[in-house]
Amino acid sequence: MYKDYKGHITVDTVDHIRTLEDYARKLEVDTQLFDVLSIEIVGSRDVLKSRLVCKSKENGELMEVSIEPYDSVFKDFFKRTEIVVENNQLRE
Repeated sequence: MYKDYKGHITVDTVDHIRTLEDYARKLEVDTQLFDVLSIEIVGSRDVLKSRLVCKSKENGELMEVSIEPYDSVFKDFFKRTEIVVENNQLRE
């Protein structure tokens, strides 16, 4: 089956930051002293918060670094690209 498609496709690709450690350095976390475990987004629909979770290499204590505003993490990790399709036949 063939279809003609004309329109816009929005694609999110990982672009600006390669690793969690790179992102932590951007937030001024000393990655020689801390392992970066994860990025968490917590809260309700009305109030969302982002935080970077790190663990001390020396004593194993956890440290949380707030990311403000919470959606900046998406802007740093992803690049939004819009693709315009003029005339394309897709095979299914």
